[in-house]
Amino acid sequence: MSERHHNIFEYYRGPDKDSPLENNVTKALLNTLELCESESVKIRFVQWLINQKAGLELEQDTGNLRIGILEPPTDDEKRDANIKIMLGIKPYWADKFEKSGVKKRARREYDGKIVGQGWLIAIESKLYGGLNEDQFKTLKKQLGGKTKEVIVSWQEIHDFFSSLFSNIPGNRADSLLIEQFTSHLKAIGQVGFQGFEDKHFRFFAQDRLEYGEKEKARKELKDLMNTLGGNLYEYKYRDGKILKELYQGWDWVKGLNKNNRLDSAELKFCLSSRKMTSNQCYLDIQFHKDMPDELAVWACVETRQLLRKLSTKLSKDRDELFRILKKKSLTDYMIELRDNKVMPNGGDIEVRAITKSDLLERGELLRQNADNRGLCFALAKYFKKDEIIKLDGKDQVAKIAEAMEALHPFVKFVNNGK
Repeated sequence: MSERHHNIFEYYRGPDKDSPLENNVTKALLNTLELCESESVKIRFVQWLINQKAGLELEQDTGNLRIGILEPPTDDEKRDANIKIMLGIKPYWADKFEKSGVKKRARREYDGKIVGQGWLIAIESKLYGGLNEDQFKTLKKQLGGKTKEVIVSWQEIHDFFSSLFSNIPGNRADSLLIEQFTSHLKAIGQVGFQGFEDKHFRFFAQDRLEYGEKEKARKELKDLMNTLGGNLYEYKYRDGKILKELYQGWDWVKGLNKNNRLDSAELKFCLSSRKMTSNQCYLDIQFHKDMPDELAVWACVETRQLLRKLSTKLSKDRDELFRILKKKSLTDYMIELRDNKVMPNGGDIEVRAITKSDLLERGELLRQNADNRGLCFALAKYFKKDEIIKLDGKDQVAKIAEAMEALHPFVKFVNNGK
């Protein structure tokens, strides 16, 4: 049995044991509320939804909670409720309502309910996309009266329960239950990128770790980088542009499989998803054992065909590239020619110091050495560990995404044309 299946909320039977059904995760949420011994857990969750999310006021105590799984509110419950909430739960990355050209038949069943004295919360949840708007409105209408619509993400629910750890001292059973539920949401990819920590930068330098410890750390870093890839792909810039509109494909984490040498880990983003890195300049986010205190974001050129193409462009179109490089957003970036046989100093030069002659020189070196295995031309941004780990996950995603945006004109310059 895998480690994640020891989690009490893991869906262990069904068509695909690694793809938990939506109802199973809703059940995990409701089971957590029902089984926690501390009434404050239940009360705080209800008040969080009604007072904070719905903007209403729950004047009295929550009363004795009645929790139903795949159970509709009764007529009596709907009639007695002064406050009615139609709660929608979705993935952190999805829009509130899914955008589909196909109109689906509105299902009239609720995923669950929480009922107290004078109030009612009915639940509809999704794991793999936004809510079905027709379905959600139909369920809301069935509650009758003035029903308030509230939509939250599984990530917000995770963060709410995580915040309770320090507020239930001495209750080990409740702490275990909440820890299992929040871990379950992480394991099924509903939490989002939580941010790199010091231990992730140190991973490749920890040769003395025992196998079990290293294997656990490897899985954690691989999951974290995959989650980062998803968050970056859905990242929305200030102008409303989404990263996936620029890059049609992104690769899963390379270098962190069980049988790898474990000296680096990287994510690749490409303009075309057909042949991820074949003859394309791509974006690469990388940890490496040779730079334990840095995270690199590169635009890389490394195939023989593409290196020759770039060599020609550096000869004919270097003025265009020079204009791209002199943009303010690239001031502290580096140009690197990675092959010590070509340039003893590695060919590194700061973009702020680059000249047209430097570009011409590197173009000639590429022309002469394009057949050298391992040759790579890169435009790179390096983030210091201390600069990254002081930020939370959302801010780390924003900083990396902004670097990718700054590198994008160079990627287009290399890939476009002949």
